[in-house]
Amino acid sequence: MDYRSTLPKSNPNEDLETISRNKFVLLLDTTLFEVRQEVQRDKGVDLVIEIKEKGCYTNFRFIVQLKATATSKLKKDGSLAYGIEVSNINYLLNYGMPAYYVLYDHNNGHFYFAQASEVFKTLINKYKTSPLPAKYSYSFCRKLDLEAVDDIYRNTLDSGVLIRRLNAHRNAKGDNTTGGAGIMIDEDNEVYSVEQNLSFIEQCGFRLLNDYAYQQIIEIEQRTYLGGKEAPPMFNYVCGMAYFEKGELLKALDYLKKANRKADAFQPDQQAILTHILLQAAYLLGMMNRETYDQKNKELLAGEKLGSFLEIEKAFQQFRHGEGTYAHKIQILYQTVNDILSAEPDNLAGKVTTYAKILHVELGLLTQDFIENLSTLHWYNCGHLQSELYQRWAVLQEKYGARSKIVMNHAAKSANVPALANVIMNYIDWVYKTAYIKQFFNNWDANTRRSAKVTSPEVIADLIEKTGALEKLYKDCANISLSETQVLCLILKYQIEDFCGQKELADATLKRLKELVEEKELRHWCLEDYQALFRGETEHRAFHLDREMRMGHFYTVASNSGIDMSFLDDLPSKSLIDFEHRLSWSVTELMEFDLPELKQER
Repeated sequence: MDYRSTLPKSNPNEDLETISRNKFVLLLDTTLFEVRQEVQRDKGVDLVIEIKEKGCYTNFRFIVQLKATATSKLKKDGSLAYGIEVSNINYLLNYGMPAYYVLYDHNNGHFYFAQASEVFKTLINKYKTSPLPAKYSYSFCRKLDLEAVDDIYRNTLDSGVLIRRLNAHRNAKGDNTTGGAGIMIDEDNEVYSVEQNLSFIEQCGFRLLNDYAYQQIIEIEQRTYLGGKEAPPMFNYVCGMAYFEKGELLKALDYLKKANRKADAFQPDQQAILTHILLQAAYLLGMMNRETYDQKNKELLAGEKLGSFLEIEKAFQQFRHGEGTYAHKIQILYQTVNDILSAEPDNLAGKVTTYAKILHVELGLLTQDFIENLSTLHWYNCGHLQSELYQRWAVLQEKYGARSKIVMNHAAKSANVPALANVIMNYIDWVYKTAYIKQFFNNWDANTRRSAKVTSPEVIADLIEKTGALEKLYKDCANISLSETQVLCLILKYQIEDFCGQKELADATLKRLKELVEEKELRHWCLEDYQALFRGETEHRAFHLDREMRMGHFYTVASNSGIDMSFLDDLPSKSLIDFEHRLSWSVTELMEFDLPELKQER
């Protein structure tokens, strides 16, 4: 008798399963996948596959139900239909990690796959509220190639990391640990506890504000869903301040109003700042007029326990609106600011921010003095002394630039981007103003009472080069969403390009400016000035028209009054020293900035 007649017979289906399993395993890189066969009481899972990361086992796994067919035919769309038990679909879904169906087509030697969750979705979409069948025919359409294997690996790794993060925030049943208001999962699958977010802002909110970490605050706020519950006053306070600094005034106002309802939770100086920013937000949004804002702000600043921030703001307000000459008021401002800052010698951030404001004030005063002194020279027929005045202005510019660089370096080191932006734009604005002022007086003709708009190529080249710094600043501000500063950068950049006659560059910048304002919905009134640029109302054009009118008016009045201007030719003004008594400067000694010397990095 032939012994083979009594041996178990080979099963073609089992042979097909073996072929499919062996071929499938060959698709998986052994440095990334550890394949384990489910052999004990298999209920619908063939393989459990653990992924590896950087040569280490992760315990992140996905499961595979492996199917094979030698009889099914491809549809016209290239898909392959195969029947799956509905109970098995539910079983795979309960795994909690990624679960896949892999189908091997013996006829063409290709693998097809689908995630169990995808199969379940198509099942539900087809039957909706109808009873589910015992078996469901699913059309496999995606081939299992190396790219698909990479997707499976990435999906398993992401899912494993997500579950690990979730487990860190879950409370086991019966655990008495205090839970938060919930958890949030962002688009990067980062998991955050709402309670931890609230606690972090409560403890570190003021430090974040002092470090100008406005974007970080907003990111925390955006992943803190309270589900209608009331946030702590400190959370509302800090988030409101951050949104205000970012120019999102409506959100800022909402948070600040909530904080103001619990104002007793804050120290007196914190309450004062809250009121001050609320007033600014309401004013910028057009909810109160200038007169009302000034009056309410004046009442606020007249109070006590304002804190250094508002004491400095009060000093600048008194400089702007107080009585007396600017020459007198600037000295009072210098002294007041020095007194406030000296009381907090370690408040380096406060010094940098304040000195940036000082530089802005000096820019306005000195350029106006420059204009008036040049006008006086021409009115006294002393245009020949203009070059000497330019030399004096160059010395002032050098001092101003050196002080600007000191503040700029400290702002950069401390990541104080708002102050850094202000200093950079102030200095470039100084150069821009100097260019159009000199253009006017270099080309002024007393006979025609007109000034030609001619500027040297060297000046134009220098200005265009400086727009590169504005472009870099614009991008830096974009990275941290300082939209208002971006707008100011583009406004200054456009005006410089327009002054230099670079029409294509200017038009492109103006287009970007419009798109930015519309995209960020920056509608409050202080940014509406940019609309004037579309009417050609740039700063240099406005200056040129105004100064021509003033200079021309001077000569017209003199002529109508019968004054012979030729007598001025005999005035003994051979040098600027002879003319000194007729010149006026609001600032004779620039404020010395009390900042430590920075060590240069090697």
